[in-house]
Amino acid sequence: MYGFGQGDNTLDGHSTGASKHMTQFLLTGILVLLLTACRSIRTFTPEEVLQKSMQASAALSSVSYTVRATHATGNGDHTNVLLQGNLHRESQKHDWRMSVERDGIFIGSTAGVSGEPYDLYLLPLPATLLEVVQDRGRTQWDNHAVYRYDVALRDAETESLLDTLTGSPSLLPLFHFTGTLWIDSESFLLRRSTWDVTTQASDEIMKLDVTLKNHNTAPTMQIPDGEEGSPQTRASVEHIFENIPSSLSLLLGMPKVTDEMQ
Repeated sequence: MYGFGQGDNTLDGHSTGASKHMTQFLLTGILVLLLTACRSIRTFTPEEVLQKSMQASAALSSVSYTVRATHATGNGDHTNVLLQGNLHRESQKHDWRMSVERDGIFIGSTAGVSGEPYDLYLLPLPATLLEVVQDRGRTQWDNHAVYRYDVALRDAETESLLDTLTGSPSLLPLFHFTGTLWIDSESFLLRRSTWDVTTQASDEIMKLDVTLKNHNTAPTMQIPDGEEGSPQTRASVEHIFENIPSSLSLLLGMPKVTDEMQ
């Protein structure tokens, strides 16, 4: 009996030692995994994220967008524009639909297909033109992990940029842009941007809210017969565009669209 008891204590000692070794092994493995995970998560500066976003967007073949634009003046005039469409770079097609409301009254809607994709606000502006005012870190937007930055467009570059994009240098006032960007933390593609736009020469205030989806998988919008091309349609379109303030029309690239429709 005595001898058997000693043997039993010896087995317990071996068992306890084995448990300690197993615990140490598991803790070491967990620590290695944690260190590996920490090393694999690289922190990018805002400038690096903007540059990567430019590179990712340069390879983008198509995208769907929604632009909600508002224009207000000190005398109470208020205009809302809803612009939706799809950009297809490979086929050089831009199909779009737009509706306009002014001072609470629905003006009309129209749709069309342009022969040249229009990228203004839909893709990131060159990082050299943007000043990151505040880095809000990583967050969630529309079930996507994103980097969020408050930015301002450098005033010295704004006019020449808009001149190039709109092709109307003599018509452009000097705009001042401040905004927020939501950039996907995995693909680095732009998912949303908002812009507050003011001018030095007037009391106009414009706001743009741009959301993007269907990156590289954008469908083609079907334009119903009669929505473009007929004299009645052209007259209706002219009426719609006449009710969009010229400064907002320039920001949305309307001169290019109307030139193509004529």
